[in-house]
Amino acid sequence: MVKVLLRVVGVLVVLGGVAAAWMGAERVRDAERLDMNIYAERSQIAMPGTPEARVQAGRQNMAGWEQEIQSKKVESYVWFGAAVVALVAGVLMVLLPSTGKRKVAAGRAPARSADAAGDGEGQ
Repeated sequence: MVKVLLRVVGVLVVLGGVAAAWMGAERVRDAERLDMNIYAERSQIAMPGTPEARVQAGRQNMAGWEQEIQSKKVESYVWFGAAVVALVAGVLMVLLPSTGKRKVAAGRAPARSADAAGDGEGQ
């Protein structure tokens, strides 16, 4: 019963790891979108004849977006780290119950092979 429960919890932890990886990927996409905003803003303020007030506002926007990009990158690293930990823990929880020794029926000794019996023929 405990083994089955451990496997079910392990599968749920793996699914949590997949969700965390998804959230990390979303943060990376958000950072890429902000980077595209910076690219567009640079191209707009680089045109000749752009008013100085517009250039200053564009630089402020770009500075804010760069800060957001840095925070999104940190968030993505945290989400990806959580995903790795959850995936490893979940897989171990799923596989752990199957690595134990098999129980032998009471009163019966496990069968031994001829090599393991140590009859001395191969020496």
